[in-house]
Amino acid sequence: MSCRPVFAAAVVIAIGGGFGAGATRASAQGASADQPRFDVASVKPNTGEPGRALIDGRAFRRSGRATVTNMTLLQMIQVLFREHDPAMLIEGGPAWLNVDRFDIVAEADPGSDAAVPPGQPLPRMNALLRALLADRFNLRTHIEHRQMQIYALVPADRARPAAKLRPSKTIDCASAQNDPERRCGLRQIGPNRIVAMGITLDDLALTLSGIGRMIGLDRPVENRTGIEGRFDVDARNDTLGAATGPGPAGQPIPILAAPEQGARLITMLKEQLGLALRSVPGERDVLVIDHAERPTPN
Repeated sequence: MSCRPVFAAAVVIAIGGGFGAGATRASAQGASADQPRFDVASVKPNTGEPGRALIDGRAFRRSGRATVTNMTLLQMIQVLFREHDPAMLIEGGPAWLNVDRFDIVAEADPGSDAAVPPGQPLPRMNALLRALLADRFNLRTHIEHRQMQIYALVPADRARPAAKLRPSKTIDCASAQNDPERRCGLRQIGPNRIVAMGITLDDLALTLSGIGRMIGLDRPVENRTGIEGRFDVDARNDTLGAATGPGPAGQPIPILAAPEQGARLITMLKEQLGLALRSVPGERDVLVIDHAERPTPN
């Protein structure tokens, strides 16, 4: 099996918490005999139109019901096996890894997750879903620590390192989390647009490591700007046009190849935010997919 980097085609959306730190290296190897499992689980191909990819844990606290909708196996792996390192690369796997989409409905006793506050990680549900992937997809992985080239996020102009960054108007992110207008975090990111409120450059680098690779950034990103503080961002590549969508006279604009999308993102970072990505030596964990099979639907 080849060990090539693989990239998800869409941003994973998770609802109801359940995806905080805590995955161990042992959990990536496959489910052990004594690992908890769902009492009942249905796994079916999703043959509808591509749409929002979703793991929903909101009902798990109350009833022990977990649902996965319209997700590829790669997207599930990204959520469930990168908890301790969202920037971790993923290599290997079959050709259908990020093509075939699945729906899962599963039930089990929520156990200690019933007492977890909303928005917080659900360790038991995560463990159950990892065991399900091992059992139904025959998923086997391991983690390797490697030396590799990474991107360093640095000021494009060291004489004026923060000239194009706008200090955030949100002073207290904790108090603003329940206000959709003021909540800190990334709102939108793509080759032609970045919208965020109250983010640090550490936040931006982490997002570029996870989501940026989906549009052509082929390596993790580390913040080496030395710039502190929180910033509001509304950057766009208006002159480059949209990557997808209706074109002139109703003609669709072709989806760009990942390297071209990555080049647009790099241009926007430099021109709109005054930030650059420099290739430097580094080291990272890599999650290697040793084996995976299409599940038998039920």
